[in-house]
Amino acid sequence: MKKSAVAIVLLVILCALASCQQGHRFSAQYVRAGRIRETDAYKTAIVIRSTEQLQAYCPDIDAYSYSHNGEMSFKEVMAKYDVAFFQENLLVIVLLEEGSGSIRHKVTSVETGDEGIAINIKRKLPSGAGTDDMAYWHVLVELKKSDIPESADFVVHVTEP
Repeated sequence: MKKSAVAIVLLVILCALASCQQGHRFSAQYVRAGRIRETDAYKTAIVIRSTEQLQAYCPDIDAYSYSHNGEMSFKEVMAKYDVAFFQENLLVIVLLEEGSGSIRHKVTSVETGDEGIAINIKRKLPSGAGTDDMAYWHVLVELKKSDIPESADFVVHVTEP
């Protein structure tokens, strides 16, 4: 009987600890484009909750119509974020700067924890020598508005492979 009670208490504690870090369902896209606003710091999260906020973030979207290596341009990707999208979703833009255009990224998780909502990104390094061109990446993370409080703070963690 005592062993069962101890096992139940341990199970409850483990469940409580596991719930401290809540994972969120997300979708992510990665777009190579120049810096939109010079005032934005890298590895920070810019939260966009409406088409008006998106327009304020990038008022001259036509300047970003070029594509890199046949990938969709920033302008083409942004076209999907319309009024219908923002009715139920929000967009978090994470800006990354790399010394090589060969470095890629992958969002591994979005979790609520003690420091707020953490967007965890893993850098993917090339197996051989990379290029020496600067690359500016916009990591676009789509989340459900109903999962994220209006006052949520976001943090970005970028890790090496």
